[in-house]
Amino acid sequence: MPIMNDPGHAALIKSMTTKVPQVLGLGTASAPRAIVLVTAHWSERRPTISNAKKHNLYYDYYGFPSETYKLKYEAPGSPEVAGEVYEALQKAGLNPEMDSERGMSFLSYLYMRL
Repeated sequence: MPIMNDPGHAALIKSMTTKVPQVLGLGTASAPRAIVLVTAHWSERRPTISNAKKHNLYYDYYGFPSETYKLKYEAPGSPEVAGEVYEALQKAGLNPEMDSERGMSFLSYLYMRL
C-alpha cells in the first residue's frame, strides 16, 4: 500500500523517498550506476539472472484495490550489468544461468519505484 500513499505506511514512504536517495547519492556524481535487485520471489535450483533490457511486471498479490492492478512500470534492465553479476557468481562457483524472459514482482517494483 505504500505506492498508493496509504497513511499507515507514511514512515516507509518518507524513508524510501528521502533517506534512501540521500544514502545512495541519487542525482550526484557518487550515485550508483546500477542497482542489483535480489529477490526470493522465484525458486530455482541455480542462481538465475534476468538479463532483459525491459522487465514485465507481475502482480503477485491479491485482494488489493483495483487501481493497484493498473499500475505500470517500464522497468529498465541492463544486460551489461547482468553479465557482470553472472561473471561474479560464476567465479564464486555458483553456476548461474541467464533468463531474458523473467519479469519483476510487484514488491520489487515497489522498492524500485519509491
